[in-house]
Amino acid sequence: MEKEQDVGVYTMEVDKLGDNYPMKKKRVILIRTNRLDQEIRLPKEIEVLKRGGYAITLLCWDRDCKSSNSEKSGEHEEIKLRLKAPIGVKILPFLPIWWSFVFVHLMMSKWDVAHAVNFDSIIPATIAGKLKRNPVVYEILDIYEGEIV
Repeated sequence: MEKEQDVGVYTMEVDKLGDNYPMKKKRVILIRTNRLDQEIRLPKEIEVLKRGGYAITLLCWDRDCKSSNSEKSGEHEEIKLRLKAPIGVKILPFLPIWWSFVFVHLMMSKWDVAHAVNFDSIIPATIAGKLKRNPVVYEILDIYEGEIV
């Protein structure tokens, strides 16, 4: 019978023979321009990744400045850019600040997969992914066609 034991950053899998094989948890960084409490699907994604044995970090933008800079719970770490910014096309002057925040964090931290949600997060994630030779998953939920005019 196989068992799993959680030991910090490592998961120990014990096979039928009783041998221990330390396996490093994969680190996933989720990149989103909203806080976790403003999301519907992100908590579900974090839960699924947690059950899959991943270490999760959420990079998000707190545009209302209503929470602390970073939080760590049992299931994930949240790192926030606290900068007031509008929603919609008026955000364009603020995007280079967000991109710098994401890029610097991705370059300074260890991660195995980055998941960039929406167009405003893909540019720094793609550049960091190419430089670090790590995969980047891109998902778009926004619709921009009506906002350009």
